[in-house]
Amino acid sequence: KKQELWFYESLSDSHYLRPFLAQFLGCAPFTQSELKQLLENFQLPESSKESIIEVDEEDNQLRHWNPWAIQMHCARLLKFNEKQEPTYVYLVLQDLTHGYKYPTILDVKIGVRQYGDDATAEKRASQMKKSEATTSGSLGFRLCGMQVWEPAQSRYRHLHKYEGRQVTRENVQSTLKSYFFNGIRLRREILDSAIDELQTLLETLENHPSQYRFYSTSLLLLYEGEERSDQKVQIKLIDFANTFPRMEYQDDDSCFLMGISNLTSMLIRIRDS
Repeated sequence: KKQELWFYESLSDSHYLRPFLAQFLGCAPFTQSELKQLLENFQLPESSKESIIEVDEEDNQLRHWNPWAIQMHCARLLKFNEKQEPTYVYLVLQDLTHGYKYPTILDVKIGVRQYGDDATAEKRASQMKKSEATTSGSLGFRLCGMQVWEPAQSRYRHLHKYEGRQVTRENVQSTLKSYFFNGIRLRREILDSAIDELQTLLETLENHPSQYRFYSTSLLLLYEGEERSDQKVQIKLIDFANTFPRMEYQDDDSCFLMGISNLTSMLIRIRDS
């Protein structure tokens, strides 16, 4: 989307948000034939519910296929394929999971307002209804996706976005806690790291007058599922398709900072309980 491209191109190399973003690598064209080839490569058995783990013959590296992620990729590619455009242009971003053996990931959508300035009346009504019906409306954040590596079972445990919408204010803390539980123990070192990273992000945002209004932007939390010494969590801001410039007179009407603050406070309660 043009807004996301505008956001990345508006950032200077020394911008204070840079440490909290995936690296933007430019744009790449994609032809119709390449799109169809991708669709063929993404096909998985309809019965696939668990992660598929295989070894790539070329580099002998593990490859993990999340059935829900594949389903979403296919749906998006099919949507583009229906348009029959000769060429598509995609943003190219850093693969944040590169170098991880068992990437354990949490996607948290931040803010109460989820629609951009260019949304239609129908879209605005739909997003307002969705926010009011989920923890977005009451807490300023909701869980949109999760995969947790469980070493004892040699498998991933998943939560997809529709399951995330069913999480309530009453059980969001226990669901959030499950991200740090690998089936054997609570990864307290990862939890401590997440709190530190979120507090740093929140302090950075509070200390810099924002040039942007973030709507439907997410926080991506990522750590290695295989236990190693001195492990930390990586936290990045992602999804800027509904990010717009902020004028001096405009407030944080998305409650972006409130959402990050509430998420941080909840992690502290989990740590101290």
